Amino acid sequence: MNGFRYPAFLFLLLSVGVAFSQDSDTAAVEFQGFKERKIPYKQNVIKFSPIPLLFGQINFCGELRITYERMLTHNQSLSLGFSYNYPSLPLMLSTSLSRNGNIFKGINVFGARGTIAYRYYPLKSREAPEGFFVGPFVSYNFVQLREKGGSGSFVNINYFNANAVCGYQVEFGKGVMMEFVGGLGYRKNFIVEYDASTDRRSVSDLEGFLPPLKNVKFVLFVNLCYAFG
Repeated sequence: MNGFRYPAFLFLLLSVGVAFSQDSDTAAVEFQGFKERKIPYKQNVIKFSPIPLLFGQINFCGELRITYERMLTHNQSLSLGFSYNYPSLPLMLSTSLSRNGNIFKGINVFGARGTIAYRYYPLKSREAPEGFFVGPFVSYNFVQLREKGGSGSFVNINYFNANAVCGYQVEFGKGVMMEFVGGLGYRKNFIVEYDASTDRRSVSDLEGFLPPLKNVKFVLFVNLCYAFG
């Protein structure tokens, strides 16, 4: 009887091994991959809008505005933007043709704008950064007016806003995209005036065209984009 024990034991081990191998092969065949894409197909988006070059957020200024969007996950991103403010070309041309000459001739105009935005792409039918998105958007913009060769007095115009926005980003081909953004939020627009002769500083709110809505911000803009990486 001792001669039959070891062959029986080996036969049992082989049976278990074959069964385990069959189960592993079946599992490998049934696995279809992750349900959601874990890496975005484009991780970087550079954005530019030609409209602010002529008409920026602050009335008499143009903006050279560049925005960079970086995908954090397959459906979330962070955007950072920067603008350089300068006297708007239409205003400079119109005043240069008037009898009094260009009103900016004796004034230094300097300003900048910074923005930050978070985006969430909820639709699974599109691969972000293409598709519908929602998220918060915060912006701060300022322009300083200072007389050339003056006493040091200046006027600072400040625009701050925090908004909830939504929009859609669509690709036309080879990374060329366009985005449409709209939303609503809060704004705080004010002027800081400094008189160097008296060393006095004053702050006043900008009322705008509709004083009851002076703290209501409406967001609407369009960007040309290029996605890569």
